[in-house]
Amino acid sequence: MGATAINEANVPTAMNPDPHCVPRLGPVRLHEEVGPPRYTAPSVIGLIGGLIVQARRRSVSPGKPYSTTKATTRRGRRAAGSTTSSLAATATRLSRSPTRSYRAVVPFAEVDGVRLHYSDVGSGGPALVLLHAFPLHAGMWAPQLERLSADRRVIAPDFLGFGGSDAPESMYRYTMLGYADLLAGLLDTLGLDRVALGGLSMGGYVAFAFLRQYAERVSALVLADTRASADTNQVYERRTDQQDQVARIGTTALIEVLLDGLLSDHTRASRLELVEQVRRLMANPAAGYIGALEAMKHRPDATDALAGIAVPTLVIVGADDALSPPDVARGMQERMPGADLAILPHAGHLSNLEAAEEFNAAVGDFLSRR
Repeated sequence: MGATAINEANVPTAMNPDPHCVPRLGPVRLHEEVGPPRYTAPSVIGLIGGLIVQARRRSVSPGKPYSTTKATTRRGRRAAGSTTSSLAATATRLSRSPTRSYRAVVPFAEVDGVRLHYSDVGSGGPALVLLHAFPLHAGMWAPQLERLSADRRVIAPDFLGFGGSDAPESMYRYTMLGYADLLAGLLDTLGLDRVALGGLSMGGYVAFAFLRQYAERVSALVLADTRASADTNQVYERRTDQQDQVARIGTTALIEVLLDGLLSDHTRASRLELVEQVRRLMANPAAGYIGALEAMKHRPDATDALAGIAVPTLVIVGADDALSPPDVARGMQERMPGADLAILPHAGHLSNLEAAEEFNAAVGDFLSRR
């Protein structure tokens, strides 16, 4: 394994097949793991081109309660609401590869002692960075990597605890600010000072956190199927119950519950292959689930900050999104001067997958005018 400045192949990638890798402390680095050409398959939705993923899947030891602590983040801030459950490693996840075969190139950036996996395709600028939803990994952006990379460089990282990125057992890093700091470290590694930033659902929450700390690094903003408001008490309690469920019995049962809210009735009834692809994209480590739920529970309200967003912004929402419905999207758009709004028919919460062509057209047109 060698260290280089950037991913020379610049193609969709696979994650590290070693489930027991230990992150090295020290400066930010990028690693490439190269293997022979392998695997082709007919489907591109739900997977990054050439992506063959095997990930640790972990479950939390039952009977060990959460405890709230504080710890120092990369920029010296203290992250609150951390969870310190002990996790036990168990299962393996396998995703399928897309239409064409690639040489298996695996880029990782080491940031603050953890390894982040990402995909990096296309060229030109401004680069577009896409932040995935909970509880999926960056493979959900396959249709966008395939289409939008024809005109620009597109980067899709896996958040800590998801996809090919490390899933630490210690929960203190799992905050919105922590995700944003790691993203800033990844951009430093790639030599990107300023990017167009897009986030869907939880990816939108991280985008808001990134804007709070690194506004000067954002040239344009895409907010898809997300909201600026913090969790209500009811949602907070539901997330806590979900954490307890994952700690006791793992993620399988919760995946089935979450699927109902993520996809529209139309998708669940008529696009069974897509439903299965989303189910596979949700097969992530228990540590990532518990940590992300904790981060979402404690995220600050960003509503008052909307009026101060000074970059061109596109708000996208599925017409049938039950979790962040069009009224929520319209309310955000009205608070942001000059923001555009796109409502995609027959799409639920995962509008980038359920209405991929319309999503790509909206984002492509928006970015071409910047």
